Amino acid sequence: MKTSCTTTSDTVCEPLEGFYCLFSSGNSCVEAQKHSSCQPGQYISQKGTALRDTECSDCRDGTFSDGTLLTSCQPHTQCQSLDLQLIKPGTASTDAECGEQSSGAVIGAVVGGLVTCLVVGLAIALFLVWRLKKKKDTGGEGNADNPEQNSINSKHPHEEEEEEEEEEEEEEELGGSVKIEHRDSSSDTAEESSRFNGC
Repeated sequence: MKTSCTTTSDTVCEPLEGFYCLFSSGNSCVEAQKHSSCQPGQYISQKGTALRDTECSDCRDGTFSDGTLLTSCQPHTQCQSLDLQLIKPGTASTDAECGEQSSGAVIGAVVGGLVTCLVVGLAIALFLVWRLKKKKDTGGEGNADNPEQNSINSKHPHEEEEEEEEEEEEEEELGGSVKIEHRDSSSDTAEESSRFNGC
């Protein structure tokens, strides 16, 4: 109540604290309503008065308001700047949650890296062994589908010379045995001829 009723004038009313006037008649407020309350994630951009309601605005990205301090939005806590680990990102109505650096997470990351390097190294080693074995089986060149040709191609030049010498020796021995057989047959023919002449 702004002023009391008198014999010459009516009571002049005004809104109580926390209310604003909806309808007025002359200088007196006829109907009042409570100021609006801002929700979490909002802040009071314009404080309510006796003549107008409270105005609320949404918090910007990177800030929050949990409903207890509505005059402004507060920035989210930066966990990294405190050497802490981010547990849960902040929202418009909640702050970011931070926690101690987990030694298990660090150990897990190190072990994961070592396992990855070990697997890659093992795969490379197996590939090199397979390539070396394949090259050894094929003599380093030639067609794997023709092992006889690969065997011939893989002979050392020294081995080829030895084989040629052995072939020449075999030919000489065969030639000598043919001459001996020819000589024996000639002598037999001569003996038969002398016997015939003696008769």
